[in-house]
Amino acid sequence: MSNRNALMPWLIVSLVANAALAGLWFFSAREVRASRAFLGAVMDSAATTVTFPQPPPGTPRDTVYWQWAATSAQMQMRRWEREVQYWKDRRGTLLDPEDLEMLKRNGLADPERALRDSLMAHPEVIPFTPALGGNMSFPPSEIVLLPPPYVYAWAEDGHTGGPLLLRYEVTPDRVTWKTVWSGSE
Repeated sequence: MSNRNALMPWLIVSLVANAALAGLWFFSAREVRASRAFLGAVMDSAATTVTFPQPPPGTPRDTVYWQWAATSAQMQMRRWEREVQYWKDRRGTLLDPEDLEMLKRNGLADPERALRDSLMAHPEVIPFTPALGGNMSFPPSEIVLLPPPYVYAWAEDGHTGGPLLLRYEVTPDRVTWKTVWSGSE
C-alpha cells in the first residue's frame, strides 16, 4: 500500500507534464499549418511565369531583345517581392482603412509602423520575469494590430515568454500603453 501512495504524486506529475506537452504540440502543429499555407501562397505566386517571345533565329545574345527580357524579368520579380512583402506585413494587422485614417488624424503618419515601434520601445509593460538575466522584448513579427485601441503581442527573452493583450492611447506627442491581459509564463 505504501508503494502505491509513493507512486501517486509521480503519476499526477507525469499526467500534468503529458497534458502540457500535448498542448504545446497542438499549438505547434497549428503554427506549422499556418506557415505551410502562407508558404504555399508565396510559392504559387512565385511559380507564375512570364513567357517572352522567342528571338528571331540567329540573333546574338547581347542584343536589345535580351536586355529587354532580362529587365522585364527583374521588374516582374520586384512586383512579386513587393506583393509577398505586402501580404507578409498585412498578416500582422487587422486595422481597417477607417482605423488607419483615425490614427493618422491623431498624429501618426504611418500608424502601423509607429504603433509597432512604440510598443517595442516600451518593454516595461511586459509583466513577465526574464530568465537567466535576459531582457524581455516584443519580436516585431509577433505583434498583431487589432481594431483600436488593442494590440496582441508575444513577449519573450529567448527562454521564456507569453502572450499579451495591450491597450494604447494615441496623443499628438506620444503613444501610451497599458497591459490588459497576460498569459502565463
